[in-house]
Amino acid sequence: MKLLTKQGIIKSQTECAPNNGYFLIPLYDKGTFVLKIEPPVGWSFDPNSVELNIDGTTDKCSKGEDINFIFTGFTLSGKAEAEVTVESSNVDVVDKIVVSGYDVKGHVLSDGEPIQDVGFLLFSKSVNQKSFPGCEEIPPDVIEIIKKKMEVDAPLCRVKSGVDGLFVFPSIPSGEYTLVPYYQGELITFDVVPSKLTFSVNYKSVVLKTPFQVHGFSVTGQVHTAEGQGIADVSIAAGEGITAKTTSEGVYVLNNVTAGTYTLQASKEHFFFNSLKVQVTPNTPRLPVITPQAYHLCGALKFDKFPPGVTQLKGRKMILQTEGASIATRSMSTSVDENGNFCFKVPSGTHTIQPIIAMQEVTAGLALTPTEQVVTIKSSPVIGITFSQFRATVTGIVKCIGGSCSGVSVTLQSVSNPSLPKAQVQVAETSFMFKDVFPGNYKVSVLEESWCWESSSFEFQVSKADVTDLQFVQSGFILKCILSHDITLFFSLESHKEMEDSFDLPKGTKTFCLKEPGVYNLMPRSCHQFEQEVFKYNTSAPSVLTLTAMKHLLSGTVKTQEPTSDITIKIRSLKSKEVAILGPLKPESNEKKDESNANSSKPEEGKQQLSYNFSTWGRRGEELEITPVSSELLFYPANKVVTISDDCPAAWAEFEGRMGVFIEGQITPPLSGVQIVISSGGKEPITEIEVETDTNGKYRVGPLHGDIEYSLAASKAGFVLSPAAGKKGDFQALKLGQIDITVTDEDGQPLSAVLLSLSAGQFRSNNLTLDNGSMAFTNLGPGQYFFRPMLKEYTFTPPSQMIDVGEGSTVQLQVKGKRVAFSCFGVISSLNGEPEKGVAVEAIGLESCESFQEETVSDQEGQYRLRGLQPGCMYRVRVKIGDSNPHIERASPSFINIQVSATDLQNVNMIAFRHINQFEITGNVVTDSKFVSSLKVTLSPENNPETPVFTTPVSVASYFQFPSVPNDGQLYIVRLESSLSSFNYQYIRPESTVTATGVRAHVTFKFEPQPRKVEPEPSHGSFLTLPLLVILILVAVNHNKAF
Repeated sequence: MKLLTKQGIIKSQTECAPNNGYFLIPLYDKGTFVLKIEPPVGWSFDPNSVELNIDGTTDKCSKGEDINFIFTGFTLSGKAEAEVTVESSNVDVVDKIVVSGYDVKGHVLSDGEPIQDVGFLLFSKSVNQKSFPGCEEIPPDVIEIIKKKMEVDAPLCRVKSGVDGLFVFPSIPSGEYTLVPYYQGELITFDVVPSKLTFSVNYKSVVLKTPFQVHGFSVTGQVHTAEGQGIADVSIAAGEGITAKTTSEGVYVLNNVTAGTYTLQASKEHFFFNSLKVQVTPNTPRLPVITPQAYHLCGALKFDKFPPGVTQLKGRKMILQTEGASIATRSMSTSVDENGNFCFKVPSGTHTIQPIIAMQEVTAGLALTPTEQVVTIKSSPVIGITFSQFRATVTGIVKCIGGSCSGVSVTLQSVSNPSLPKAQVQVAETSFMFKDVFPGNYKVSVLEESWCWESSSFEFQVSKADVTDLQFVQSGFILKCILSHDITLFFSLESHKEMEDSFDLPKGTKTFCLKEPGVYNLMPRSCHQFEQEVFKYNTSAPSVLTLTAMKHLLSGTVKTQEPTSDITIKIRSLKSKEVAILGPLKPESNEKKDESNANSSKPEEGKQQLSYNFSTWGRRGEELEITPVSSELLFYPANKVVTISDDCPAAWAEFEGRMGVFIEGQITPPLSGVQIVISSGGKEPITEIEVETDTNGKYRVGPLHGDIEYSLAASKAGFVLSPAAGKKGDFQALKLGQIDITVTDEDGQPLSAVLLSLSAGQFRSNNLTLDNGSMAFTNLGPGQYFFRPMLKEYTFTPPSQMIDVGEGSTVQLQVKGKRVAFSCFGVISSLNGEPEKGVAVEAIGLESCESFQEETVSDQEGQYRLRGLQPGCMYRVRVKIGDSNPHIERASPSFINIQVSATDLQNVNMIAFRHINQFEITGNVVTDSKFVSSLKVTLSPENNPETPVFTTPVSVASYFQFPSVPNDGQLYIVRLESSLSSFNYQYIRPESTVTATGVRAHVTFKFEPQPRKVEPEPSHGSFLTLPLLVILILVAVNHNKAF
């Protein structure tokens, strides 16, 4: 016995007492268990197991009741039945018992009387045994008759009924069987029903409960054509439920008939038979031959798609004419069904079939092919006569320059039936094809707008046959130009650049034809400048050539009587500030003519005037400042501002050149790089002129106007320059001295940020050393200077020094620094980890160092550094409370004691708690990093929005924070402002409202400026701009007069 948990785990087990079967299993736990018996093999007990729910009170075990298992018996096993004795153990039958088969019995009757000598044949598809005991020999003719009649395999056994009508198969093995009766007289075969019977033998005898009955006899007949050929699958009906179907030879058998008169009716699809009346007796086993009298002639109308306006299919008429028939039967008609099918019942002969199509349907494009069919019927029906809808195939060729017509399309449009949709196909190589074209009149067109054609379209007719003679011929390539201004367009093939031709084209849209394929060079010529000097046009990649003038020609001249070779023209855009230099210009000589102006003097006889012509390009509306420049000439006017138009020329500028004066001098001793500044006073001061001396200490400035008094000044770092006596423009140079200081630490490493102080008399200079520890005091006059280095936490050698500097001398001084004090580094942050800036922190010396005290303030990131802490001292580091930090209530920890040794202290961090009445306003800006430097944020009270109380820039991290404000419920407006030009960018200045309630408010702005689009130069002016243009011209004229 086994005690199991519900999961099948053995809890305990024991064996039963051999004398009385008693067992005992102790239980120590409550719960649900299964008590299961495991007897010897072959022993059976009831029950097999018992489920126990041990609760200590109500279960059988707790109540002391037995749980019993009852023995029910032993196991008996073997191969078959045998006589055995079962006593007190299992029994196994060793010897095998073989059963060869079982008897099958049945009987046959006729009108309730037993019938003798009726044969019964046994068939089976599942049993392969060749011989059975008690079977009779089966004649071969009987086997053949049965096979034809029943379509079965060879029989396994035959027996006959006895006098009592009983038949017996003595020994039949188990399996599935079919029993077929057969009863034949001398001239006739009698019918036995059922004609076959299926049964099973399942290891026991079988008695067939259903008796076989002899009902009547069978007669045969035949159906064939007039030529004597048998017709298969003809159904024969003889009335009273007697039917048959012909075999492949046309033979049929009527079973279970009795003597009498019958009317035979043959039927088969597509065949027509007359009924036949016959007299049937047992002595007339064969019936008269039946032949068909008419046949079906069937077909269908096949329509792929009706043309628009034609929808009828069902009811469409078909006409049939029979050759040689009487007038009454010569013609007949029928209608097609919804699928287009039709049938005629016709005798043997020759027949003509024709579908009927109305004239309006022909006009719409409906046609059938063939128009009629002639069919001969002999001895079988004709099925599948088809009239198909005629839709033509239209083909043609396209002759293209260069051979290939890839990308060309051809369209086909019906002229006679406008409801037909237009068709379009792509040309394949050089041919095109339209399939399924309805009959009618059509227009065909070639589509390639970038090519020229001898004829781009023509009309033709589709009637009864395909169309194959269409042809399009390309004559050239179209060049379409859209011009903003009048031009002369020169063009040539790139492969034949010497063969150049041209067209004069007015502005607007113009189209002309290029005769040959290839890449053309197109060169516009005019007083307007386009995007390119030469445009490429490829006939294999056609496009619209748009020529929009980008710039227009500015022309001008400089006239002078004095020849010179260095006249240049400086042209500066007033908008973009770009500068272009033209020249040096070359002169054109013209005989100077007498001037009629009364204020002008008559020139000397034969004096020539020289013209220096120039030109450049400018954009329409662009303002250009034109300034002629020469080393010898002065120009009148000195410069001129013109506005570019789109006329020819776009602008004109004329100047007169006259000889000027020059100022020159030198530096003694010779000194290069001296800055010479030339200025003037008086009523018309000139712009200061600056020039440097050359390697020889010389300079020359000019040309200048001769009627102006000029002042000169010279300067160079490290020198004192004073005017030389005797000649204006010369200067005497005196070189200044210099002190070079280098500061390093005890290890020889450079010390940066050391404050160096140098003084002498009224001279003062205080500077910090660079990263390399150096500093140079330059431009020092001769004399004695006092020097002192200073840096907290360091002492220096020398601590100070007097330095003598002579004229033009350089003094080198090395200074050593020694670290004598150290720093404490930390971070002051709020409780949420954000940095607290501007918080005062102090370090107070303890014990013997109580006389020492240092303090500092946290920076933007909340970081602080307490400098000058003495080694060997202990300090108390704390956030100062009170007036030094009015916004801070307390810090955590309130202080930190540190011990200073010979190194800096790091990460001495504290958390600062603000007063509750303080409110923080922070924010960030979502934008591209390139715009951050242009941004600032303002904070204004709502009741005075135009007067900010705080303004702060946006950090590189796109973050900003205002100083604290009172926590008093006040409304504030936070605005984002940018210094970006509104002319170049379009953007929104966002703002947000904040209420000073709580502890903190955070706002987020999006700043997404969009560059303004610069509109291209329009090709056509607007009437609205004309008055504005006139006003601008008047303003410009008056401006020039004023200056």
